[in-house]
Amino acid sequence: MSFTIYKLCLFILIFSFSFFFNLCPTWSQVNEATFLATKGDVRTLFEKKSKEKQNLFPQAHYEGKNYFWTKAKIGQKIKARDIVQTGPDGHAKIVYKNGDQLSIGPGSSLSLPEATENQKNQPSKIDLYYGKMRALISKSGPRNQMEVKTQAATAGVRGTDFFVSESATQGFQVTVLRGAVALQSHSKNNERENKNPLSFKNEIMVRSGFSGNITPILTTEKTIEPNGTPQKQPTESAPPPHLAIKAATKEQLLQVQSITNIQIEKKELDSLPLETKNELEKLNKKTLSSVIADIKQENPKLLKDVDIQHVQSIDQLNKSIVAQLYNKAPSEEPKKKPTQDEMNIFGEDIYKKYFEKNEK
Repeated sequence: MSFTIYKLCLFILIFSFSFFFNLCPTWSQVNEATFLATKGDVRTLFEKKSKEKQNLFPQAHYEGKNYFWTKAKIGQKIKARDIVQTGPDGHAKIVYKNGDQLSIGPGSSLSLPEATENQKNQPSKIDLYYGKMRALISKSGPRNQMEVKTQAATAGVRGTDFFVSESATQGFQVTVLRGAVALQSHSKNNERENKNPLSFKNEIMVRSGFSGNITPILTTEKTIEPNGTPQKQPTESAPPPHLAIKAATKEQLLQVQSITNIQIEKKELDSLPLETKNELEKLNKKTLSSVIADIKQENPKLLKDVDIQHVQSIDQLNKSIVAQLYNKAPSEEPKKKPTQDEMNIFGEDIYKKYFEKNEK
């Protein structure tokens, strides 16, 4: 009898431990993400795997480190500090277990964040080396203090939906769709780790419907020609980059939606194992519920504006949020009827709801 009670107590103890462990995921699990969608040329760079698998992957040298790389595919797992790269036709969508989601546009390269217990003093960060990305980050999640670092600036997440782009010729842009982003501009000669002073000492808050743009200062070397022979003189020190905060334009919002709008072919979805399909569906639902919870907290009126009762997916909600801003945003060009491409990006249902009535 006593032995039976002992076994019962042991079983309860093991079950309780297992149940508690599943409720409290490790930081490794928190930082693991899944490719929800890929299109075109998308690859991941990662550091060494087990020795017996190393010969299966080609190698690459990037940002001063040696990596292995592989072509990304739907359902593939990816971890903190791994690098995602997209080609000129590449798109990728990555989602975390808590619903945080990253959409990566063509011609981009970034390393994934590593969330830790000490987010306040040691926030996780994405290094966006170049390119474009949109992020949905939960206010109550493990990445709620995340930073996106580029050569030009650091964008501090405040629980939000935002878009960031960085290129040598076009400069830096952050567009906020919900919530806010704390923006700090780096001086021209700052190191990526931002150890040097900032050009702008205080954070500048960029809020919903606005963009922060940093225009690159392009300088050229002066030449003199004594006796007809060209000689280069040292380039003069460039002034600090120019930071401007202004209302997001229709063109900027259209760009945001275009990188989020990744259509997966039915044939590709049908080829996935049932277990993978179920996991992706569960992750999509988690993102939707997480975003709705944030909106309820920060701007309940938005739920009514987007008719949340009829929203069936996170993609539909994302389109509706951008469409709300697009409809009110200024345009860089004279007002015109939306093109077929614009209608395709938003979808016929969103177009009819937000745009068609304004054309009559």
